[in-house]
Amino acid sequence: MATPFHMTSKTIPFLLLTVLLLLFLWNKTTSSFSSSEETELQSTEKTLEQILQKMDQVGEVRVFLNKGESSNETSNTPSFEAIFAKEEKTSLEIQSVLIVAEGAENPHIKRLLKETVANLFLLPEHRIIVTQMTRGKSPSES
Repeated sequence: MATPFHMTSKTIPFLLLTVLLLLFLWNKTTSSFSSSEETELQSTEKTLEQILQKMDQVGEVRVFLNKGESSNETSNTPSFEAIFAKEEKTSLEIQSVLIVAEGAENPHIKRLLKETVANLFLLPEHRIIVTQMTRGKSPSES
């Protein structure tokens, strides 16, 4: 007959240390994913700004992308061990876009910007806001 497991004064600190180490490592990996996603998002915003500024009759452009996360949660074990389920982030999903552009006071340009971004990100047009940029100095230039 097997003897039951007895927690001794040596096993309790070891178990606590192991749990703390696992939590630390799990937190570190999830935070590195979010910072790399943030960098990817900023890079996408800058690239989109550069592309839209090259369009005819469009001046300076600023873009804000609102993202949501599409995730796939998988668990290797059922029930009580679900705390250690592995979450895989599959993609950076753009939910909506704000475009502030010189030239957007022209309804044709506004529509062209909206259609371009809708097709690029496969978004419905009601999730894209295009507004005109006031000419002159932007707040970052003052």
